[in-house]
Amino acid sequence: MSVSASQKHKNIILSTCIIYVENSVGGKVPLRILADSGSQVALLRSSTADFLNLRKLKTDMSVAGLGGSNVNIKSKVKGVISNGFGSYKRVVDFHVAPKITNMIPVNSSDISHILFLRNVHLADPTFNISNYIDALLSTDIFFDILKDGKYKLDYGNLILQNTEFGFIISGNTSRFSSGSLHSGLITRDFETLNDTLRSFWELE
Repeated sequence: MSVSASQKHKNIILSTCIIYVENSVGGKVPLRILADSGSQVALLRSSTADFLNLRKLKTDMSVAGLGGSNVNIKSKVKGVISNGFGSYKRVVDFHVAPKITNMIPVNSSDISHILFLRNVHLADPTFNISNYIDALLSTDIFFDILKDGKYKLDYGNLILQNTEFGFIISGNTSRFSSGSLHSGLITRDFETLNDTLRSFWELE
C-alpha cells in the first residue's frame, strides 16, 4: 500500500514523531508514527494493533495510494494518543492495515554536525535513522498538533515545525540516495488518479 517512485534523489526526511498510545490495560506504549498532512485516514499497522491488544471493530473500506494500489481495510481500533508531557491527549480512530509504508527515511543520515538540533526537543530523536513506522496520523490530527515555532536550517533544506510532541523535521539532506519515495498521500474510495489529486488540493 505504500506509495513510491524509484529514482535517484536527495534523502527525503518526512515528519515522524514518537507518541504514546494506550494498550488494552491502560499502559502507555511509545510508537513511531508519520504525521501526514495529506492523509484522509489514520492507519495503524496490524502487528502493532495486535501488540497493543486493542479491541478491533469491523469495517469495510478501500484505501488507495497515489499509485493506484488498493487495500481493503476490514477492522479499526480506537486508540488514545498522548505526548510525554501530559499536555496533549486525543482519541483516534485507527484503521488497521498490514503495512503503511516502506522504511522512513529510505536511508539513514549522519546529523551529528548539525549543532542546532542539540538545543531543541525533537518529536522523533531518531528521525534520521531508517526504520519502520507503526502508525500514520491523518490530516485533521496533523493540523491539531501544530504549535507556533518554525525554523529553516541551511543544511539540506530542512524545516523544523513545533508540535505537541516536539519539533518535527521535514525536507531533504544533502546526501544523495536512491530508493522509494513516499508520496505523503493516502486516500479512500477514489477510483481515479484525477479524483485523488483533486481531493489532495482541496485539503491543501
